[in-house]
Amino acid sequence: MAQGYKSGGPGDGDYWGSDPNRTRGSTVQGFKQVPSAPYNLRCEAKSYQEATVFWELPTGKEISSINLQLFKDQGYGSWSKVKEDSFESTTRSVTVTTSGPLEKYALQVRADNRFGHGDPESIKLG
Repeated sequence: MAQGYKSGGPGDGDYWGSDPNRTRGSTVQGFKQVPSAPYNLRCEAKSYQEATVFWELPTGKEISSINLQLFKDQGYGSWSKVKEDSFESTTRSVTVTTSGPLEKYALQVRADNRFGHGDPESIKLG
């Protein structure tokens, strides 16, 4: 995966996954729900510009894909999305290569299903 991120920043509350049409952690059409956020994110730096990020998948809800967004720190609290990709529902890690030092990047991981986007979880790479 190459580079990737958006204005706002990791941990900016409503910034991550701020889709007004999506229900956060509550019931959608009866018992149909979006997945919870992936958890236990951890990052292992492989070099100055490459890291592997690992996570655990939420249980209890159907997952159809894993969405990843890579963001770059633009300074002054501003983040820009550099890349977005979707992966198979069983994906539990990804290796990220950036164009600059890892500490300027963050990765957001989200589980999705046919009912919508689950809550994202993010981690700084450096």
